[in-house]
Amino acid sequence: MHPEGRFVRKINSGNDPHRAARGIITIATIWLLLSTVSCAHYIEHSSEAARVDIVSSESFPKENPKIALIGFYGYTSRPAENAAGERGIIAEIDYSRDLKQAVGMGVPAANIPFKGFRKIQPENRNAFIEDYIQFARDSGFVELAKVFNFDGDEPRFKRRDVDFYIMGIHVPPFSERRPGCLTLLPELVGWLTLGTVPIWSQYQSGSIIHIYDGELEKVGSYYYDSSYSAVASWWFLNGDAWISEPSAPPPLKIWSGDVKQFSEDFQKLLEQPSET
Repeated sequence: MHPEGRFVRKINSGNDPHRAARGIITIATIWLLLSTVSCAHYIEHSSEAARVDIVSSESFPKENPKIALIGFYGYTSRPAENAAGERGIIAEIDYSRDLKQAVGMGVPAANIPFKGFRKIQPENRNAFIEDYIQFARDSGFVELAKVFNFDGDEPRFKRRDVDFYIMGIHVPPFSERRPGCLTLLPELVGWLTLGTVPIWSQYQSGSIIHIYDGELEKVGSYYYDSSYSAVASWWFLNGDAWISEPSAPPPLKIWSGDVKQFSEDFQKLLEQPSET
């Protein structure tokens, strides 16, 4: 018999409805297991200041400084299409969630009444806006409008009785895995076992916190590394929602350690004795 005939018969002879049903059940089970890997534990690595740039500790009032807070928001994402018809995912500031309370000092700028406007150095104003917009993009103007009035030819600075402004920026807006084989191997094992062995992923994240005086001149910056791990499985009974899509923003809680560490670091700066 021709070899092709044996091959065709082999397929036909396996045309068992029970076998087909078992195959469907197997596929459905695999899909169900993967779809139920929705619970994860996020392990926040110790936040530490990777870099600190302070102009001078003399720039800061030592007793009861009046602080206005800007930023400290997480992100949300949505589908978008540009003018050329190209589709993608963009990240935007999520104004429903922020970490201002974790700072432990200061008041959101929007909660401090302003009385008219004041002139400041254009370079200070422009640098302040650029510091925020380069990460927040267009969605950041809602927050900046709490500091400036954008009606007119140029932004006008709102007059408030504050000693300085603290701006918090969390990065990256999208979940960003750590590169390298040592980080990919544990994740691969988890996927191959359909989440029975927990899927272990490692991500990069951090925070940038700028400090400005009452004239919006930058007097200090803190840069924090808060990389974290996510451990997810279908058999976890409790935990946080698992964010597995690369186009999804990191969970806001990841940056809380940065903010608390900054609060401690900044308080130490304020407590430094004055230079003589």
